[in-house]
Amino acid sequence: MAISDHVLDIPRIFSLADVSALSQGISRQPFEIGYGSLVLAGIMFALGGMMLFRMLFTTPELIDNNVVGGFKFVYLAQIFASFFFLPLISGAMKYEAVEQAVSNEAGALISFDRLIAQSSTPNRENLREMVRRYAKAVVEDEWQANVIGEASPIAKKAIQDIFAEFLNCDAKNSTDNSVLALAREHLLRVVDFRQNRYNAVNDDLLPLVMIVNFTAALISLIFVWIYGSILPRLQLMMSAILAIAIVTVVYVSCVLNNPLLGEIAISNQPFAEIYEEL
Repeated sequence: MAISDHVLDIPRIFSLADVSALSQGISRQPFEIGYGSLVLAGIMFALGGMMLFRMLFTTPELIDNNVVGGFKFVYLAQIFASFFFLPLISGAMKYEAVEQAVSNEAGALISFDRLIAQSSTPNRENLREMVRRYAKAVVEDEWQANVIGEASPIAKKAIQDIFAEFLNCDAKNSTDNSVLALAREHLLRVVDFRQNRYNAVNDDLLPLVMIVNFTAALISLIFVWIYGSILPRLQLMMSAILAIAIVTVVYVSCVLNNPLLGEIAISNQPFAEIYEEL
């Protein structure tokens, strides 16, 4: 029996897919609802944990831990800061990659259409109509499919139809040969950029990163809870401020890692303009 066959049958409380679904749910909400809900939940959790520790330990016991606990927190804070920085960088890179792929694909598609329009091949108008249908399929079908990490079979067939029709092009002169050669290069770029868009959308490290972040956030809050203060409201403020900082990172990470959702979603307008103008 292979080693891979030895799998522990342990009930799953949650999966990485659940984390992705939660991230998408947060990104779909308006800013005031999504961010506000996270801030409220974070503050309630932070204050609830602090009050629990206040019930379990007396103030003098907590105060005695301030020196040692503070030293440990200063040391670990640098590590936790890098954990919180990772999803922001990862999200920003993903957002930029998707945005660049969309821009490049639309630009290559427009260039292909313009080159075909300059040729005298008999199937010129058929090709231009197929370009329009592909752009429409991206807007109306594939965009939503990409949100959940899938490709559209309609858009895939549309680009395949363009390729098949392009092979039937008949160059009438040397100018056509040059134009169609350039058109072929741009058509290949459309395919490459479409694949880049799909890969960028599915490049999702957020679930793993967020699990690490939530662990680091919990440890950070526990360090605040085990401190002692004669004025509890100061400790309450410290817990609340730390919770707000953490949920801000979580919210921004979720929004950046779902570039096709939310109020800052990348627009499909470049493709919409193609099929509306042609």
